[in-house]
Amino acid sequence: MVKQEPTWINSVVNDIHEQAEGKIIPSIQVDKAYLESELTLAEFKESVIEALKPPSSGIVFWSWETLDRDQQKKNFLKNALKPKN
Repeated sequence: MVKQEPTWINSVVNDIHEQAEGKIIPSIQVDKAYLESELTLAEFKESVIEALKPPSSGIVFWSWETLDRDQQKKNFLKNALKPKN
């Protein structure tokens, strides 16, 4: 949403974690919104991975309706969020 590299997400989570108590849940964009450029599947995957790195407590998707229409991104999430044995 702010045209930063995916690694920026975790750097912000870490910065907030160092400054405040509480759980941090980053929000990531699913596809284009106010800008006309598309968010590729690769960018989305990287963003999800960065958003879930500790000390993150979860992830919020903007917007849910957009995610619901994108089967590739939903399939990636289904596999990425499976519990690890």
